[in-house]
Amino acid sequence: MSNGDVENIVKCIKKHLRNNFPKGVCVPSPDEANEDGATRFVQKQFKEAGLDCPRDTARGVVRRAWDQVR
Repeated sequence: MSNGDVENIVKCIKKHLRNNFPKGVCVPSPDEANEDGATRFVQKQFKEAGLDCPRDTARGVVRRAWDQVR
């Protein structure tokens, strides 16, 4: 795979994310959902955008978001 191929793939990924996550991922607050519920909510958003998001990754997103508001 050439550097040009890699650059094209990166451009396609960025475009897909801009089109499917224009405002980013929404994470429910700790008052709105428990950690498992928030994790499933994050995973659902990725799935709807055509992307896989493993549970551990989604849980990490939730924990980082919650750490920012605490």
